[in-house]
Amino acid sequence: DIGRGVAVALLAAWLLVTPWSTILGCLAVVAGNLFPVFHQFKGGKGFATSLGIYFGVDPLAALSVVGAWLVIVFITRMASVGTLTGAALFVVLVLCLGRGAPTVFLAAALLAIIAFTHRRNIRRILRGYEHKLGDKRRN
Repeated sequence: DIGRGVAVALLAAWLLVTPWSTILGCLAVVAGNLFPVFHQFKGGKGFATSLGIYFGVDPLAALSVVGAWLVIVFITRMASVGTLTGAALFVVLVLCLGRGAPTVFLAAALLAIIAFTHRRNIRRILRGYEHKLGDKRRN
């Protein structure tokens, strides 16, 4: 999934005419990950593909996201918290780094998609029932 995101982000930037068409290409690959035709439209939650897009769009910001994800998961033992934090961090980073409106829009759109696909995880986090890595029992 990460490789697919990188490939689409780089190829779209190289082949397509405008930054906005590149953004549409990136969002299309995430949609394909969420709703794969060959798997009865049941796919992933979009973070791995988004992470690949992050690397294609801004490798330094993407490395920061990976670092933050590792730290957050190590501290909380919850992958979903790391994922949501990483997606939000990418938005902040592209804003702080002064990337253009298309990149900020893409980052915000990916955050919205990831938050939506993790809505059950968010509810479990708020209720204190989210599964922690390494726990033998499921909550």
